[in-house]
Amino acid sequence: VSVYGSGKVMIESNQFAINLAVTTRNADINLAVEENNLKIQEVKAALKKEGLPESAISTANYSVYQEQDYTDKGIVTGLYRINNGVNVQFDDVTKIGKIISAAIQAGANSISSLSYSAKNTDEAVKQARLLALKQAEEKAMTLASASGRELGRIIQISEEPNSDYPRTATTSEYAKSARSDVSVNPADSSVSVTLHAVYQ
Repeated sequence: VSVYGSGKVMIESNQFAINLAVTTRNADINLAVEENNLKIQEVKAALKKEGLPESAISTANYSVYQEQDYTDKGIVTGLYRINNGVNVQFDDVTKIGKIISAAIQAGANSISSLSYSAKNTDEAVKQARLLALKQAEEKAMTLASASGRELGRIIQISEEPNSDYPRTATTSEYAKSARSDVSVNPADSSVSVTLHAVYQ
């Protein structure tokens, strides 16, 4: 008898990750870069003021390109656009609202990819494995009983790749105003395990 069993355990999130970016536009590429550099430094300074260490802030992407408009007369070039994005990872989910608000006030004009996760999932993984094994055994017993035979011992068991991803959450109208802390609803993290078991 070959069966699959799955187990899932919800645990409280204790860390988060978010992408903050500054986009600037100017006809002069040097001025666009200069303005962007100034604003991203102000954003980083604001984040550090909220208690984030240097190690929690890393460059996620940097792009430079000239806008183009396609017309009947051909391609018309426009302003230069500079985008500088930083990834922020921190282990205090209670500070998310303050961090987003501080970044916006400092000049961040693009926010995305807010996600939650849990640092230590070892115990949760153990619990999920037990739940998965229990479900697999119940399935095997049902199949064995339905076929008129007695279920034997497990002769093979393997764990499938983990497909859990960080839980995402949304912010509430942060683009409209950052004068007060942004409203954020943290989400619990999940740990899932799938086992493949073969019984005699």
